[in-house]
Amino acid sequence: MYANVEVPEAPEGINDKSAEFWNHVHEVTPVSDHERTILVQICKALTRIDEMEAELKADGRYTIKGVQGSTVIHPLFTEIRMQQSMVNTLYRTLKLHDIIGEMPTGKDSSSDDPNVIDMIARAQSRKASGA
Repeated sequence: MYANVEVPEAPEGINDKSAEFWNHVHEVTPVSDHERTILVQICKALTRIDEMEAELKADGRYTIKGVQGSTVIHPLFTEIRMQQSMVNTLYRTLKLHDIIGEMPTGKDSSSDDPNVIDMIARAQSRKASGA
């Protein structure tokens, strides 16, 4: 742990999991004002990811009808992947992987669910075959 650390209050609008991450980073390493700005973006993105995954889970559908009536992958999957990519980039920008290890991933992440991965592959295969 970083000695004599004063952890600033977590930003508004982030969930408890992101606030825990905020506190943990501040406890293990000094964070400059510039780095804190990036850390805020990471925490907000982590919160958005959790919210989108909760929406997917509540909806219970991993595919939707596209504009032309075909079945397509739910658009939240694309947005979740984009947010995850951004978080990973910002995480590495702060070199947090050197300090606290790789970015933690949730066990309940729908994007890691093998059934979802199979469903995505089947939907992509149907789309490619024109079905």
